[in-house]
Amino acid sequence: MSQLTVDIVTAKHPFLEGVTAASVTLPGTKGTLQILPQHTTFLTSLEVGPVILEGTEGTGRFVVAGGFAEVAADHVRILADQAIAAEGIDSATLSERLQAIAEKLDQADPYSNEAESLRSQQRFLELQRELAA
Repeated sequence: MSQLTVDIVTAKHPFLEGVTAASVTLPGTKGTLQILPQHTTFLTSLEVGPVILEGTEGTGRFVVAGGFAEVAADHVRILADQAIAAEGIDSATLSERLQAIAEKLDQADPYSNEAESLRSQQRFLELQRELAA
């Protein structure tokens, strides 16, 4: 059976390299995408959302905050603004950060770039909380 090779890279460092998976689910800007072996070559932008790797060794769950994904020759490369694995989520810190963002959002102009950025951060943190549950 054919497999995919998956890399997730953030601006700070390689996050995940050379992991094999039978399928990869991505949060594309036009909707959720599922990538299977022998998928056609393409490039897509990503929304804040979950990345799910299904394989023979189990399921890997991550949250990415935007970026791009490239699929070519059974290789999925995710270039994410931020990424976190389910195992790396600290619930106490997450709750504190969500509270701080909610307070900043209350003070921000709802139509400003600052509010848009805060909502994106909030969505990233909320997805982490869902993933950790």
